Amino acid sequence: MKLLRTIILLIFTALISCTQEQPAKNEVKNDDNDMITLSMEQVKITELETSVVKQQVLTQTVHANGYLEAPPNQKAEVSTFVTGYVSSIKVLVGEKVTKGQVLAVISSPEFLRLQQEYTELKSQFSYIQATYERNKMLSEEKINAKKDLLKSEAEYLSSKTKLDATGKTLNLLGVNLDDLNNGKISGHLYITAPIEGEVSEIHTVIGKQVEPSKPLFQIISSDHLHAELKIFESDMNKVSIDQQVQFAIPQLSEQTYLGAVYLVSTIIDDAERYVRVHAHVNGDNESFKIGAYIEAEITTERKEVAAVEEQSLISIDDKVFIYAVMSKDTEGYQLKPVEIKTGSKSKGWVEVTDLDPDTEYVSKGAYYLSTL
Repeated sequence: MKLLRTIILLIFTALISCTQEQPAKNEVKNDDNDMITLSMEQVKITELETSVVKQQVLTQTVHANGYLEAPPNQKAEVSTFVTGYVSSIKVLVGEKVTKGQVLAVISSPEFLRLQQEYTELKSQFSYIQATYERNKMLSEEKINAKKDLLKSEAEYLSSKTKLDATGKTLNLLGVNLDDLNNGKISGHLYITAPIEGEVSEIHTVIGKQVEPSKPLFQIISSDHLHAELKIFESDMNKVSIDQQVQFAIPQLSEQTYLGAVYLVSTIIDDAERYVRVHAHVNGDNESFKIGAYIEAEITTERKEVAAVEEQSLISIDDKVFIYAVMSKDTEGYQLKPVEIKTGSKSKGWVEVTDLDPDTEYVSKGAYYLSTL
């Protein structure tokens, strides 16, 4: 390829030389030393192309990388607050579960004692309540001393508190109090899923002792994944809420997805000097996996400007030029290098601030012209 370009360049230079030494009959004459005159044959050989200054939407972006993550309210650590032993495990890692689905069955003497305690408290409460109501009635009729009523009321309130607390504890353990009041005591404790999602971790086996507060399972829902991104400290003031995020999952494909900045942290990591950015992802996608590495571009500025293709620019002595088309006809082109002022750049386009709209310029082949 390099050899081919060299040959084309040599032919092109030779043609220019011949043109300058032996002007064609219909060649446009000019006295400007910077002007370049090309015949249509030369244009064809060099594959020269032209375009015009166009209005383009240019964007400024900040690069970020990170991973897909589930928000805290889409994660659940499943445990129990009574001791016992695992009788059976009903799920596998990676299995999808619904809210309320049984994950494991626990044999727990403590669970049995709680049910027994509740039934005893229930019986005691019935007697204490009846006694309190009788003393209250007698006190209203001034038959009993007030101190008897106060004592009875204290016992009633204490018993009611214990009964309610034990009942709520059993409710948390999944016990139906109506069944328990009818004498149905459960011999096993069923551990159920608090949310719908996928089982990501299992921390127990059959026969293992269950201890309060130690997690047995972890469940994560991937319904509402977000992007946890990192940006350099120097870019943190450029990024703000609601800015567009375009990201890709390199290991998956080149396809890009969209989202928006939801939160920009104000805490800078001491070791790596980065700032975390939380972005919401537009829509759901089955290919999204929790923990997947992503690369992203955060759009920090978007504006419509007059622009030219970046490949058309030629830099000479810290100055930037394009080759403007001064005239053209069936015989060829007249081109002239014009110094320009440039602004922002984006995706192969460069802002120009001092060219008239629709100015025609060489968009492909400027490099060859610059070697003359």
